[in-house]
Amino acid sequence: MNLAALRHGGSIRLCSFKFYAIFDRRKFNKLLKKIRNCDINQDEVNMGLQSMKSEEIAFYAREILKKIETNYRIIPINSLRNKQYSLKSPIYITIEYEDEHVIASFDDVEAFGYADNEFEAVDLLCKEIVILHEDLKKNKESLGVLPQKWLSILENFIQCN
Repeated sequence: MNLAALRHGGSIRLCSFKFYAIFDRRKFNKLLKKIRNCDINQDEVNMGLQSMKSEEIAFYAREILKKIETNYRIIPINSLRNKQYSLKSPIYITIEYEDEHVIASFDDVEAFGYADNEFEAVDLLCKEIVILHEDLKKNKESLGVLPQKWLSILENFIQCN
């Protein structure tokens, strides 16, 4: 995994080929506390971050990515599970495990499904994508900039049967 940890103002950017995330200092500190399994205060963390070597930041970044990658997965879906529509190419969605629930999301169009298990979350997401596509097509002339972009993205993936 190609990994870099860069300090930018009030945030830390973590990069990898698999995942890219921007953490503000509070979120980063919270994750550091979990990783280190100790209770440290904000000033200690800020001083620690400023005095850390890039190798140390990279180590903690890898640990954070491990935690994140156990809660998030990116998977392809090849079908919308709807007889009227098929996909021209797979849509890559994010599966997020949060407590006892699963969230499936297609962030490019801000669509998601929330359920107790992965199958139901993906199924709800597929239904949401179909509903969104149909609604956007009906109101094509009166769409704003963002909904027009969503429709364009969906039309690149979806074809009517």
